[in-house]
Amino acid sequence: MQLEFPKRPSKFLQPCVDALVAFRGPIRVGDSVAVDLGPKGFTGKYTIEIQSTASLTFESDYESDDATWFPARIKAAAQALFKTDNYGRFVIEHSDGELQITRIASA
Repeated sequence: MQLEFPKRPSKFLQPCVDALVAFRGPIRVGDSVAVDLGPKGFTGKYTIEIQSTASLTFESDYESDDATWFPARIKAAAQALFKTDNYGRFVIEHSDGELQITRIASA
């Protein structure tokens, strides 16, 4: 499903950007980057694809008739990947405030 990056500023965006900048090397070689976003939030695990030519949207394996239910924390992480020039496929997982971002190796 094609989803839009957040239109309004998200308080989750900057912590994700900071983590991706701090761990630029590890994320590029497939290691996970952890981001503490504080308690709560929807639990979920999604595969997403960030393309350098798509500044407003990203692709996800999310399946729903209502895209507004896609987790805001994972959407912010996807936008942070784009803003830090991390393109390709990733798994983003969130549980109780802890976000994990992992690059999927190209075939």
